[in-house]
Amino acid sequence: MVKVLRIAVVLAPVVACGVHSPSVQSDIDTTFPSHTGQCPRGIAAIETDYQSTNVSLWSPKVEPARPSFISSGSHAPGASAAFSGDVVLPSEPPRSGKVVLIDRYPNSTITWIDTNGGNVEAQLSVATGFGSNPHDYIEVDAHRAYVSRFESNSAAGRVPFDSGGDVLIVDTDKHAIVGNIPLATSSDGQYQPRADRFVRFGRRIGIGLQRLNASFTQAENSMFVVIDPTNDAIVARIDLGLAACGVGVVSPSASVIAFACGGMITGNTAIERSGIALVDVSSNVPKLVRTIGTADMPAAMARSIGSVAFVSEEQVVITAIGSRSTPGDVIVRYHLEAKMAQVVTTSKKYFVLGGILCDTACEHICVAPNAERNVLMRWSIEDGGTLNELGEKALPSGIGLPPRSVNFF
Repeated sequence: MVKVLRIAVVLAPVVACGVHSPSVQSDIDTTFPSHTGQCPRGIAAIETDYQSTNVSLWSPKVEPARPSFISSGSHAPGASAAFSGDVVLPSEPPRSGKVVLIDRYPNSTITWIDTNGGNVEAQLSVATGFGSNPHDYIEVDAHRAYVSRFESNSAAGRVPFDSGGDVLIVDTDKHAIVGNIPLATSSDGQYQPRADRFVRFGRRIGIGLQRLNASFTQAENSMFVVIDPTNDAIVARIDLGLAACGVGVVSPSASVIAFACGGMITGNTAIERSGIALVDVSSNVPKLVRTIGTADMPAAMARSIGSVAFVSEEQVVITAIGSRSTPGDVIVRYHLEAKMAQVVTTSKKYFVLGGILCDTACEHICVAPNAERNVLMRWSIEDGGTLNELGEKALPSGIGLPPRSVNFF
């Protein structure tokens, strides 16, 4: 059952840390085309040291457009809360054409920004009395959006919609919370839903549930939950067979969703239940068709799988995250059928290569942030899904914050 009630939310100011708002270079094009179908308007990069954040905007070909679109040091009209160092972008470009920023923990805010003017149009707290840690935002239609909340509230019942571990329903005209979709079930036991990222397929919207306990020390198999946005009802729950599967991407044919599953660290070194889960969404009844654990992958991928992107129907590009015992991250092109891998790039440090982003429909390009060298890496997607290196792009803002994530807008 989806509870519906309209509430207004008042924000408290948050102190910003150490980022100065630089002037935008006048010789850089700062306009973007209207949102047209499946082609993105551009790419946004999140640069952060996890204390402060800068957002830069780039063309779809990964050319700099706005070095500092907005930052923790900005004094933007309409923003009553400064940005923290834990800001992410929606997994899907907002159909409204806005740049939407998700300030996760502890701020728990959603901010809508006009792309060309750079004006903050609205800012909404989705905390409802606790640090709800929103993880994603997706526009359901012209008037509503969903927001996933990663944290659950152990002291719920004080204000409307304060349970957490749910999907909030937001009126995007009034920028107000109007309902929620609870994700927890009576059989969950100690495991919280840990709602992560959305993925749209056909007329439905899915979300990955990581299903971790309160201390993040144990995990159940992750779940893929399917929502019918016409009535905000859950219509399917699919066990993904692996752990910490929060992020899914749709294949070029829109028939398969691949989930990146980070797994759980056991002891000091072993990573269990990490890999890729493949869900067939070609029919009205989605079903898990295969899991590929890192134990069945080449040795270079024996890490925590951080992200996955399709470069063809049979091939994906995977970012695998290292650790103290396995230094360095690695980006690998992997053939799902042949189970063959080719290393694309590596790093010396771990947790420095962000998730790779690929456009197979329009510009045929992949881009990934490299926080070790403070650059965006680029590749063209050639016939057969092979990648051709295009060279790195240095960050033009001059702020010095390392790039951590990229996404289309």
